[in-house]
Amino acid sequence: AALFLFKIVYELGYTMMNIGMGSLLGTMATNDPERATLSSARGMGSTVGSLVSMVAIPQILSRLGENPQGYFWSAVVCGVLGGFSILLHYLWTEERNITEKNSDPNDEKNKVRFTDIINVFKQNRAFLALSLHSIIIVFGTTIYSQFNAYMYADVLGDISLLSYTSIISMVLTIIILTFAPGLVKRFGGTVRVIRAALLIGIVLMASLFGVMLGTDIPAAVFLVASGVGFAMINLSVQMQWGLVGESIDYNEYLTGKRTEGAIYGTFSLTRRVGQTISQSLAVLMIGWIGYNPELTNAGIAQADGTIFSIKFMTLVVPAIAALGSWACFKFIWHLEGDLRDKLTLWKDSKTADVEGFDEE
Repeated sequence: AALFLFKIVYELGYTMMNIGMGSLLGTMATNDPERATLSSARGMGSTVGSLVSMVAIPQILSRLGENPQGYFWSAVVCGVLGGFSILLHYLWTEERNITEKNSDPNDEKNKVRFTDIINVFKQNRAFLALSLHSIIIVFGTTIYSQFNAYMYADVLGDISLLSYTSIISMVLTIIILTFAPGLVKRFGGTVRVIRAALLIGIVLMASLFGVMLGTDIPAAVFLVASGVGFAMINLSVQMQWGLVGESIDYNEYLTGKRTEGAIYGTFSLTRRVGQTISQSLAVLMIGWIGYNPELTNAGIAQADGTIFSIKFMTLVVPAIAALGSWACFKFIWHLEGDLRDKLTLWKDSKTADVEGFDEE
């Protein structure tokens, strides 16, 4: 009961902090290169933060044991580090890009209503594309993570390499994010870079699956190949935050109302929907494919159909999800060409108006 209660309190606090933090990106950056840079920085920070916990927690548990005391001090360390980071975030944040002069929160046109979100889905194709992408890509990446353990234990026969998968993916993600802002500037937009990365990831995952159907490969080869493929697919998650800001701008362009918090909060909800669906289905799928944990414990190979299904779930399902995400950015996302030029001119005119007002 205590764990359940604290979990609810934690999720409440995390959501309140995350929505406020995520909403800032749309106002901190006013163009695509800036937003790509901030998205990369956010992705790097998230990756490094995860890496710190992955290193610290096993060290604490190895010394204190996997018992209530060990997990208690692990939680204390993570809480202190996280709280310190959030405090620095709060103290070092300063609003500089004022998007609207004489804004009155009591003005009728500035009030946020629940129906505004429904209208966003109806009118804002960019946000609809992002929301569908969010659900689909979170589903695919979660399924990959859930079935990876079965791949190493029952297909590759080397569960010890599982601990290196996250490290390799994180290192690759940091490297890719380092070059992402330059690629966005060179190829003309975040969406183009995301689409290209998704296609590369799809090809790598599908090719690896095809090779594994015909021959056995060393676990180390799978580790590297799947790590690169997953990192390319996961780039869409790390770079999507700048696009959320773009959809917020477009929504203001359409409606005259700027609602960062409501739109970003709804986007966060779509990620939770994808996680809930994938985590629930993953548990059911283990039973559907005929997995027998007693065989693994006894050192006996799983049935051929089960082995095939594990390969399929680990490689093909994430590739299909990536293809769905690519389709969202290809056929639904439409802030490109003339429309994007109009949106850029509109944002530039607003900035000029505010600067002129400040000078007066």
